[in-house]
Amino acid sequence: MQAQSTAAPIGTSSDAFLVRRLMAQAMWPAGETPMPRGAGGFDHPMDAEDFARCRLMLERMPPIAEQFRKVMPNASKVWSTFVDAWDDLCVTLDDECPNWRKSGIEAPNTTAKIRQLIRRAIIDKVTTQDDLLASLGAG
Repeated sequence: MQAQSTAAPIGTSSDAFLVRRLMAQAMWPAGETPMPRGAGGFDHPMDAEDFARCRLMLERMPPIAEQFRKVMPNASKVWSTFVDAWDDLCVTLDDECPNWRKSGIEAPNTTAKIRQLIRRAIIDKVTTQDDLLASLGAG
């Protein structure tokens, strides 16, 4: 008789938490202790180096990569924006710094795109909240 697994099935909320936490930790350089930088403790890439560490983790951990596009849009407005732009950011990083996996990362265009995405996500979030308040007569 086989023992039944007590592990939660893939796609549960604990799975979502794990994917978000791993993405946050992936951005920290080796040897550094991850500390929350963003709201809710689920960081997003701030520059090309952060993005490259996240991307490398996804490349090395296929089960996490499978969940990435399902889970991360729900982590925050910024992550939702990142997921939508992920492929474009990958192309930009590859074009700008073809050896990013092996050497240091000098990718100012990738960093600029990342910062634009963050600004857009924050402005969209504020605009949405302002629209909501105005529609409720509280604006």
